[in-house]
Amino acid sequence: MSVASGFPGLSCQTRAGLLITLSEDRRADLFALAKREAILAAVANSLHAEGLRPLFFKGWTVAQYYERPDERAMGDIDICALPVEFSSVRRALETLVPPAARAATELEDGTVSLHIAAGAPHLGVMVDLHRHLAKYRLDVDEVYAQAQEMRVGGGTRILVPCPEHHLRICAMHFLVDGGVHRRPLEDVAAIVAACAGTFDWQLALGHDPIVRGWVACAVRLAEQLLSRDLATALPGMVRDVDPPAWLLKTARAALSRGERMNGQRLNLSEIYRLAPRHLPREIAARWPNPIRASVEFNRAFDNAPRFPIQLTHFLRGAAQYVTRPLRR
Repeated sequence: MSVASGFPGLSCQTRAGLLITLSEDRRADLFALAKREAILAAVANSLHAEGLRPLFFKGWTVAQYYERPDERAMGDIDICALPVEFSSVRRALETLVPPAARAATELEDGTVSLHIAAGAPHLGVMVDLHRHLAKYRLDVDEVYAQAQEMRVGGGTRILVPCPEHHLRICAMHFLVDGGVHRRPLEDVAAIVAACAGTFDWQLALGHDPIVRGWVACAVRLAEQLLSRDLATALPGMVRDVDPPAWLLKTARAALSRGERMNGQRLNLSEIYRLAPRHLPREIAARWPNPIRASVEFNRAFDNAPRFPIQLTHFLRGAAQYVTRPLRR
């Protein structure tokens, strides 16, 4: 696994000298990495001071599997707390929210999003505090039992998922979003490449046969769409999984278009009022991605037609939309 800094083994003075000789983009990447390390260390230290040790995952923590962690772009900070500590972790994080920032937002799955400033105004970032890891088909207690420590910011130690659980998180992140984002698939490839020879594939795939198939298919997609070199690192139980044609086609098309599953759209009623001629196009745009529909309905990635699953998903969404005013 890569060392947290971009220049392992070098003093700060030597690193500063090397930065001068690097390209502008490389310097920007390294400064972004250092900034994220400072934020993570500040957040972790604030939580540790309260006797709290939540789990950090994705983002900077998964970047450490890359040969050059600074090349992995970073967005929000993802944290998961044990149920008995969730409220305490939330309160501790809320003390880091600047006065002018918006209040914490709670999503439908219970995740709480907060904008924090970790020690200084320029060290601001969004934090997603997760109540559980059900979206990734993982049990929080199981992940904590296998969690490992990682050093950040020179000395601060944080808890992170073991490589096997981190792979499942990244694989499921890719699939839950419908395969439209390249980054989690790159994370899958990075973990497999970094841990070849020491990886516990039984732990990574889990016991549920459907989830095993999903994760194995995600790994095979990472091999086929990103890095053929991964093939030598895969065991037979993964190599023997052949992603169905519809899955490979959907993932390849989605990645090439850079789709956004969660983009904001006007309500259909507003479209009908403002531009009714666009209504057929907007209805078609809401047709569900077959990967995401299959995961939401807990269906295996087999060769069965996806149309019935997509239709059911679409009709359920339409029913929820139509009855929404009645439920208020």
